[in-house]
Amino acid sequence: MRVEITQLSLTFPDNQSQTIDLGLKNIHVLVTGTSGGIGLETVKLDLSLGANVTAHYNSNSTPLQALQVSFPAFQCAQADLSSDSAVKESDARELSRRITALATLTLCTCGR
Repeated sequence: MRVEITQLSLTFPDNQSQTIDLGLKNIHVLVTGTSGGIGLETVKLDLSLGANVTAHYNSNSTPLQALQVSFPAFQCAQADLSSDSAVKESDARELSRRITALATLTLCTCGR
């Protein structure tokens, strides 16, 4: 079963509520630092909201592999973005190519 959240409903202390459409359905989101922690949770949330996600990781793609089974359009991209020199030396070109190809992009940077 797949649960898709497209709106959040908030209830405030005075019992007033407000619904917020997050507007991520079919939007391409690039999240960096997705091997764990906030980055991985951001990927999971964005996917559940209907976003098309490209997840960047440096060296550990293991936590992302299970998501690829549940979300066939989910993409991963490896690149060392930890410093300017690392970017120049790494294969950041593939990540750059994917970013350039996006019509709509929301960027969320997580990690160090």
